[in-house]
Amino acid sequence: MSKIRCVHCGSENDPNECAGYCDECGKKLGTVHYRPSLSSPVSSAKTGKGRGRNILWLFFIILPLVGIAVGIWMTTNHVSFAAQASRADGVVVHSFQPTRRSLHQVTVRFVANNRSIEFTDHVYTSHSPGDRLAVLYRPENPEQARIKYDGLWEEYKLSFMSIGGGILFLLVILNYWRKDVSQESEEGEMLP
Repeated sequence: MSKIRCVHCGSENDPNECAGYCDECGKKLGTVHYRPSLSSPVSSAKTGKGRGRNILWLFFIILPLVGIAVGIWMTTNHVSFAAQASRADGVVVHSFQPTRRSLHQVTVRFVANNRSIEFTDHVYTSHSPGDRLAVLYRPENPEQARIKYDGLWEEYKLSFMSIGGGILFLLVILNYWRKDVSQESEEGEMLP
């Protein structure tokens, strides 16, 4: 007759008499399952545990970490550009939105080093030709220019969304992982 070992207190219980709870400590025994031995033909992939499942968890933990890293990289890139950049006033020459759900493409003209320079940037809001915008550019290479936004949210919107989304996704995944691990530890082991 096979018995179920309680993972909490180690006592052996008869599956026909215990009704899913340990006779000694009263805690739930969990689902009865067979633990395959090393010589058993049953692989860990068939039991739902093991390498494939760990790789899946690893993927879902690495994915939000990459999002957080990209957000941090975007923020540091933007801050270093803004620290070295000069400011100029620009005028919108052309504004275009390819599709309803895409960003607006805005061509802006500004004067730097006594030259008129045009560049195209992508913005969240529409602008009409003739609108004035603040421009940040590198003094040694004025063709590297960006539109300067007014608020912190507008300036770092993509960085905030990438970092915040990554953290939120990571917390959800870690919560599911914690539940999965605790569920595994509550399950009893079937003894031969």
